[in-house]
Amino acid sequence: MSSAGHIIDAINRIKQNRALKASKRQKFKGSNRDTIYSGADQTQKAVFKKVPKEQAQAVINKIRHEFKIKRKRDIIYLTTFTLIIASIIIKLNISENNTLKNENAVKFFETKPIQWNGNISEPLKIKNTNYYYIPILHGISGELDEHGFYKIKRNNMVGERTRNILFMDKECTVIGKLLNKDGLIYNMEVIPSKDNNLPKNIFYILYEEDSNKDEMIDTKDNYAYYISDVNGENLLKITDEPLVSINLREGNLILEYYKNENSKEISTENPKYEYYKTENPNDNIYGIYNLETNELKFTNQLDSIN
Repeated sequence: MSSAGHIIDAINRIKQNRALKASKRQKFKGSNRDTIYSGADQTQKAVFKKVPKEQAQAVINKIRHEFKIKRKRDIIYLTTFTLIIASIIIKLNISENNTLKNENAVKFFETKPIQWNGNISEPLKIKNTNYYYIPILHGISGELDEHGFYKIKRNNMVGERTRNILFMDKECTVIGKLLNKDGLIYNMEVIPSKDNNLPKNIFYILYEEDSNKDEMIDTKDNYAYYISDVNGENLLKITDEPLVSINLREGNLILEYYKNENSKEISTENPKYEYYKTENPNDNIYGIYNLETNELKFTNQLDSIN
């Protein structure tokens, strides 16, 4: 039998031996090793070299040690990779939470992104009205993209670093400015009227003061929600409390408030927050702002809207 044939025959013989019940298997020790590997072929007997027990144990210990090192290294790599992914996810979540939470909560009209060349001679039209407006930015040239356009996000009439708004009539004549003193206009959207869906008001999220005293007005300062006529006149503050969402319903703005124990909502000194005192602490907190009367009322049940 050839050397290759002998090896194959030995392998088959070992498989056959392993297939037997444990009580009938041939024991792999002593002279029986020759029979298991060589069978009846005595011309190519398997030769087994005896190795001292200490040397064999040293080899086994070395293999075990190398396996433990490899396993420990794999665990370290896996743990490091997991921590990196977790850190990235946490960072993204924190960044998203630090951004104004109601950025996408206000969608009165579904509008497309706006591209503006930044020229005062080419104002932007206020949707479905005869009025125009111009975002005022400090250093607008630095905000233009490679094509010379200033990009405004979807469902917003202003972009980043908008400090004020100029309003114009249908002849593009300036009729007024939104703020007496430049601040930061984070969001600006038209609100459709109750009957014909045409704009009646404009909604804003404004930063007006340097509340943290760092000598600049930015998104780290306190903000408030405002409303004005479509020509920018009669600017009124709605609330300066953080909101979960804002929606339009039956001619009213529905404001959903956060329930924060440290906020003014549980103040006993201000009677307009008495709506918070309910038997069920899990009740939602809503503000109903009437666009006709400019009145803000509070409730825990939206069914109270008539």
